[in-house]
Amino acid sequence: MNHKIVEIELQEGEIIEITPDMIVGDVLEVYPEVAEVFREMNVNCFSCQAATRDSIAEAAVLHRIDPQKLCKKINTTIKKSRKK
Repeated sequence: MNHKIVEIELQEGEIIEITPDMIVGDVLEVYPEVAEVFREMNVNCFSCQAATRDSIAEAAVLHRIDPQKLCKKINTTIKKSRKK
């Protein structure tokens, strides 16, 4: 797990910009609300063993999705959910 993401989010309350090189499971641990984004884009590996080792870029490419587009949607979802 990328402890830096967890430390910054939990200790400082700062929203971290999600990038394609981040591990799917790490992002979901800190931002569980993005599971819906993965579902909407038919990237179902977020719920399997691969989520603990695959980056967002690897998952996106495997499902023929642009990693930048997926990250943009994830970041938008996080920002919206944290404003509530």
